[in-house]
Amino acid sequence: MKRRLLPLLALIPLTTGCSIRSLVNQLEKESDKTADLVCDCFEGDLKTQCLDSASFEFDKDCAVDAYKEDADASRESLNCALDAAKEVRKCIEDKLDCDDPTSTQECYEIYEETDCPELPDKVNDALAECYDDE
Repeated sequence: MKRRLLPLLALIPLTTGCSIRSLVNQLEKESDKTADLVCDCFEGDLKTQCLDSASFEFDKDCAVDAYKEDADASRESLNCALDAAKEVRKCIEDKLDCDDPTSTQECYEIYEETDCPELPDKVNDALAECYDDE
């Protein structure tokens, strides 16, 4: 009995670490880390304005539910987007020069060059309901 259970236990980290909620949280953290890097070039009110402009309001529970409309496709797309976000943040860490506003321009091209799978229409439609238009 123990021998059968061990292979199943080995799969638990693979399945729990890839939950939609986990991926959404990781993407949000990457976005926050990148914003912190860039916005550290500013002080006071300018830094606050930078951080405010880098964030967007959305209902995370709504987004998680929207991604679950097609969990497999969403997981594939989210994993790809997370990898790209990490690559962008690393690029910004390496190239950011607060005295040169163009120093990180090529980093953002990573998003354009990354060919992530598109989300199905039903997921995109459900996601559209999650963002604050105000």
